[in-house]
Amino acid sequence: MRSFSVILLCFLSFFVGCLFTSSFMSIDNQGGNAGESVLNNKVMKVHAGLRKSISPSNDLIIVIISAPAHYDRRQLIRETWAKDAKDSNFSYLFCIGAASLRDEVFSALKHEQLSHNDLILLPQVHESYNLLTKKVLRTFVWLSKNTDHRLVLKCDDDSFINVKELVKSPMLKSKDLLYWGYFTGRAPVHRRGKWKESEWNICDHYVPYARGGGYVLSRFLIKYLADHAHMFRLAILVLPLNLQSHINLAF
Repeated sequence: MRSFSVILLCFLSFFVGCLFTSSFMSIDNQGGNAGESVLNNKVMKVHAGLRKSISPSNDLIIVIISAPAHYDRRQLIRETWAKDAKDSNFSYLFCIGAASLRDEVFSALKHEQLSHNDLILLPQVHESYNLLTKKVLRTFVWLSKNTDHRLVLKCDDDSFINVKELVKSPMLKSKDLLYWGYFTGRAPVHRRGKWKESEWNICDHYVPYARGGGYVLSRFLIKYLADHAHMFRLAILVLPLNLQSHINLAF
């Protein structure tokens, strides 16, 4: 019974790391109307040739959650630690929600893609902090379909990745159920205000999860999340996965 409780807690920790926002949203099917079809076609054209820029390495790919207006942040990353990532044969990609973008914003992103070829545009995702869960999950769906890297490092565009230290880590040799990051279990559940969470009833704190500024997941877990993305709602899907959770204060 104690062993099952430990496994259950690890699994809950993993999902909270992916689902910890003020509002948990499902991955719904938003296709079907003409406007979305046009957007999907535009995004496909922007993505043309993107896979050729992704390193064939089976080790690590870095996905950076960004926003349309954060060009300066993306450019700073390209000019700093992304160079070290390339030197280490790691690929990196910026992930941006593309739903409901103004024409001039989409045009600017298209021009940026022509110059750098490192953007993933997600046509199903509206840019909103409250939809961050959906954005991350859609990113995982895209990765599952379009890459075959053994590990994925997810970070934000205000994170700094010390790639030279990262490449030294033995964790990069881990497989299957790796969940690696800086875990915290002290986040209280807000019952009122902007971050109100009315449907979390397990306890008065969220269970331990890796903070969103940066964490590493194995390809197995990325694919698992992508395959079950349509099931993610306010309730957490509980299955006894025996995760390899590793805490690292450097994250």
